[in-house]
Amino acid sequence: MAGYSENVLHVKIAAPPVEGKANQKLIEYLSEILDIRKSDITIDKGSTGRRKLVIISGKTKEEILTSLKMT
Repeated sequence: MAGYSENVLHVKIAAPPVEGKANQKLIEYLSEILDIRKSDITIDKGSTGRRKLVIISGKTKEEILTSLKMT
């Protein structure tokens, strides 16, 4: 993880942006650190770009930030 500022989480993924592999790795990473199912994470916008809007279901913002240890 690279950081968090102004309600934006910055994450660097070491996966090629080919055939959705970077998106898949991002979802796997968030699922693991937030302890939620992959199906609770959706890339809403930016699936083909560097900037993404990710929707996380089943946790509050506070729970997410606590999981990220960024409160």
